[in-house]
Amino acid sequence: MSAGSRLSYSRTQRRFFDLLMVAQYWKPEQMQSYQQRQLTSLLKHARANVPFYRERVGTLFRDDEVDWERWLDLPIVTRDDLLNRRSEMQATRISPAHGAIAEFSTSGSTGAPITTTHNAITQVMAAATLLRMQVWHGLDWTCNVLRLDGEDPLVGAYPEGEPGKVWGPAWDPRATGQVYNINRLATSEELFEFVKRKKIEYFRGGATDIRMLAYEALRLSANIRLKAAMVRSAVVTEYGEELVLKAFGAPTIPFYSSKEGHGMAHRCPARHIYHVAAETVYMEILRPNGAPCEPGETGRVVITPLFNYAQPLIRYEQGDLATVGEPCACGRTLPVLADIVGRVKHVFRRSDGRTLVPIIPAASLIALDVKNYQIAQIALNVIEVRYVPRDNSALGDKGPLCAAIRSEMGDDVTIRFQELSAFDVPLGRKHLEYISELQLPN
Repeated sequence: MSAGSRLSYSRTQRRFFDLLMVAQYWKPEQMQSYQQRQLTSLLKHARANVPFYRERVGTLFRDDEVDWERWLDLPIVTRDDLLNRRSEMQATRISPAHGAIAEFSTSGSTGAPITTTHNAITQVMAAATLLRMQVWHGLDWTCNVLRLDGEDPLVGAYPEGEPGKVWGPAWDPRATGQVYNINRLATSEELFEFVKRKKIEYFRGGATDIRMLAYEALRLSANIRLKAAMVRSAVVTEYGEELVLKAFGAPTIPFYSSKEGHGMAHRCPARHIYHVAAETVYMEILRPNGAPCEPGETGRVVITPLFNYAQPLIRYEQGDLATVGEPCACGRTLPVLADIVGRVKHVFRRSDGRTLVPIIPAASLIALDVKNYQIAQIALNVIEVRYVPRDNSALGDKGPLCAAIRSEMGDDVTIRFQELSAFDVPLGRKHLEYISELQLPN
């Protein structure tokens, strides 16, 4: 990046960050007006320049004005659309003001990997929302960060890793802390030596990565202390948070993100809920019939990133489930997610036909005393608990976990335990703690 480009990036990031710090306290009608202005611009662009949307978006307009009462009639964009109609979803024209174009691909942990195209302004604004979260939690931008990422032995290899950019604001000269990238081929012993040598005080990465590091730190008595773990994930479990606190003395600060939508919601500093970054994404939580969920209801996450003009995603079904929350007592007026409860694909089904995402208390998993686990529904009334034992030791107390599973799934469920030497997770994929293997229609 040239000096001129860095200066432009810094100015844009600062302007948007300043907006975020004010907008988090806007009245709901102010946020609605802001979102509708951004959506109108995006919709007009999509109608004029994106073949995929030309007709479907056109039905929203009366003359040149958007009829918002027809918004819920707009078809939802699916993962299959991204896989099969990607070329039609590319903008044929985009203003240079939106920045350079880049492609991002998902890991494919829940299906075939998908690739989406983004203009640079989306990344600038996503970075600003992350900075706001860091301010909320009082993080120190002079400290170094470890980021565990990639499997290429030539990139980010131990012992030096790959020093990255500073992770604080581009405009603040006091933000001197660096991000150090280490690939996943490093051993636990190498990672902990690196953390001490580079004076790492924060972790940033996936929920499974930090949970496994925490387990290894306890196993090896590594004596590593961190200030916080910033965890990107759709689901952060109570068990994982307790393990990180025990191993590193560090709180977990989760944020809800995806390659398609970037940073979409961030943990409130006052409560264990998420505030939606409504300035960058219009998020809907929908019932099965397509109607918006009310507070306390769980539904499908449907997103419209407001600033991606290269490949607009207008009402894209993210593939996750979330619970709508009540307004937060912290004073921020941003939309609230009470919880992000899982992937649609991995919802369990009870014998009475009801569906749910299991909520297993951390204490029952801790009592099992294993290195890693996966809870799978393999038949309507059969749950299989797969586990990797801790240091070849015997399995701990099964009772609390069995009771928790039966509380969720019913007393008639059969629970099997299967010991594994390791979980076979393909490179680039994510280990899933909960997985449905039912061959049933949705």
